[in-house]
Amino acid sequence: MSITNKEKYLTAFKLIEDVIENNRACAPMLRPTYVNVIGWPLYSKENIDALVGTMKDRKVLSICAGIGLIEEVFKSEGIDIVSTDIKSTRPSVVEMDAKTAVVEYKDCNVLFASWIPFRCGSWASEALETFVSMHKDAIIIIVGEFEGLCTADQQFFDTLHGLDATEQMIDTPNWPTTHSYISIFTMNQ
Repeated sequence: MSITNKEKYLTAFKLIEDVIENNRACAPMLRPTYVNVIGWPLYSKENIDALVGTMKDRKVLSICAGIGLIEEVFKSEGIDIVSTDIKSTRPSVVEMDAKTAVVEYKDCNVLFASWIPFRCGSWASEALETFVSMHKDAIIIIVGEFEGLCTADQQFFDTLHGLDATEQMIDTPNWPTTHSYISIFTMNQ
């Protein structure tokens, strides 16, 4: 029996979750290594299952994919996803800026963005605006901290909250001092 990417990820997550719950003093020491090897967010099994359920039977474009680990988990769960980032260190992540990716992969009608860089400038909101203008049936999934904290910038959140969309928020596990969440915006048609 082979171990899936999801099982590998959840094993690593379980170790981190145990440290956060049982030895919070060690969590700040582990976080930099986790971020460099896996990524910023922590996803529980329930988070992954909810995201897979939302993405199922759709084409997904991931911007800001970093090393693309969670995207590999989604692929192992049958999700049709293209991972992109401005800088790629892995063959599974296409090196491309977000707005170009939105135009290049126009057949994708779900936009997934995990931890858009803080104070990112206009590129994130421009990519979002371009994506929404191309897809009236879009779903936008944002993972990160709330507006005003360490994800994206005010222009991006103004664009996001200006959409005619229904928002569903899902709690995620967090490192001490972070306030990450999953927000799923479904465009109202």
